[in-house]
Amino acid sequence: MIFCRKFKNALAAVILCLLPLATACAEEVQALAAKPLMIHTANGVIMFQTEMAFSPQDQARGLMYRKELATNKAMLFVFDEIREASFWMENTLVPLDMLFIDETGKIVHVHKMAKPLDRSPIPSGQPVKAVLEILGGEADKQGIKVGDTIDPALFKSE
Repeated sequence: MIFCRKFKNALAAVILCLLPLATACAEEVQALAAKPLMIHTANGVIMFQTEMAFSPQDQARGLMYRKELATNKAMLFVFDEIREASFWMENTLVPLDMLFIDETGKIVHVHKMAKPLDRSPIPSGQPVKAVLEILGGEADKQGIKVGDTIDPALFKSE
């Protein structure tokens, strides 16, 4: 009986120590809450609900381990500075189209149908401010091309 009481007290202490960590994780998930993002194309405006990846931790995790991505969902990686970027698909389970975007919001490169679980580098080809990942095949389906634009105000972390 004494052992059970000590075990319960120890378990309660562990739970109390983990509560702040659980709160921090919930806040991190909330920080990636989806924001609307519009791509202005020759065919009109296309809307995506977009998770914003500003921190190095969010950018490192990206869309890894997700078993699906809806056609209207996306993730926007925003860099602190304009730079050449290179992505890969390690631990990414769904094919993606990657839209490389300059500081003005213009799409400067589209990499279509990045292969899941592939470690081959996917370079931007020039300095960029952001990369938008959408479900593979959506760029063609929606008519998204180099020269289309997004609102560069989305580059601000607020």
